Amino acid sequence: MKKILCIFLFCIFGSSCTSACDTDASVTVVDGFFKSIKDNKISSIPSTDQFSKIEKKLTPSLAKLILKVSENEATHYQTQKDSEPPIYEGNMFGSLVEGFSRYNIKDAESKENDIKVVNVAFEYVGMTPQTMHPFDWIDSVVVLKVNDQCLIDDIYFDKKISSDSSLRSRLNRIISENNPDRE
Repeated sequence: MKKILCIFLFCIFGSSCTSACDTDASVTVVDGFFKSIKDNKISSIPSTDQFSKIEKKLTPSLAKLILKVSENEATHYQTQKDSEPPIYEGNMFGSLVEGFSRYNIKDAESKENDIKVVNVAFEYVGMTPQTMHPFDWIDSVVVLKVNDQCLIDDIYFDKKISSDSSLRSRLNRIISENNPDRE
């Protein structure tokens, strides 16, 4: 009986101890995400094709927010017929609106509640004489394990650069400011 109880308790409590993503898996998903952003030239609200390239790296709740922003952008575009700019211009997935020229995974750390945070160092080098000097910053990517997959749940932006604290806060702000049902 004791043996069955120990196995039962291990199944309940022991499995929660191993439910966090390991460092390698966390770094792999984050590296793959930013590689897709760069390779597919995703610089604002992703198109349907662009979204399909990153969707499998996102938690369902984060993917749902991005799709909602995309729907709002499509509605905005149809109603405005190019008379107004898009509802969001610039790099949606990072601190600097201009995006990044290079990135490097800096480190990964474990947080409470099975959360892994991957810190990513970015660099932007512009094409004009005024922007040719490298500009560096660090964003922190939250990785969670969902259905045995390590997925990105949020990106915390560098406070010195971005007025939005995170990707989720940016997406929610865009949705609230551009809700077509709002009067």
